[in-house]
Amino acid sequence: MAHRSPITPPVLRLDDEFHCRYRHREISLQQCLDDFVEANAFDFSRRACFKCPLGLRRRCDFADGMDDAEWNPSSPTP
Repeated sequence: MAHRSPITPPVLRLDDEFHCRYRHREISLQQCLDDFVEANAFDFSRRACFKCPLGLRRRCDFADGMDDAEWNPSSPTP
């Protein structure tokens, strides 16, 4: 029988934390996004954050959970 990892709920807020297997600690989604963007922008394709399947899943969960009312780059900030 194959080992199954526990199902974790999707992360939908930037301050939500999850266990990063590559860093071996809890990190926020914001930190995950920042590290991925930095690795992508500066072509650090050898960094674990660039290829991380868990980070990709969390970023996709976050993007899927965004509501148009929550994200409107053309609206002024309060």
